Amino acid sequence: MGIVRFALRFPHTFYVLAALILFLGVAAIRSMPTDIFPEIRIPVVTVIWSYTGLSTPEMEQRVTTYSQYAMSASVSHCCGASGMTAAIAVAAGAVSGPGVSRRRASQT
Repeated sequence: MGIVRFALRFPHTFYVLAALILFLGVAAIRSMPTDIFPEIRIPVVTVIWSYTGLSTPEMEQRVTTYSQYAMSASVSHCCGASGMTAAIAVAAGAVSGPGVSRRRASQT
């Protein structure tokens, strides 16, 4: 009850305290760096194969497996990239993997 009596007896003290908290909060927000989360643009390469007449297992065995091998061989040696995915449907296949920026590829 002591703080309530003090606040009722000296209300200007709490007005000044509230204004000080508001001022320091605005000053902290203004001095805070604006780029908390930097923009990260990771290039992704997607190759889509479409062959009519191939079943899903044939599409996987004949097309997408070799495409994955070729893509992983050319990208992983250059940049140490990982995370390749493949999706296969009837008569269509897609292989997605990390891309290579021109600057990074020219450095190796």
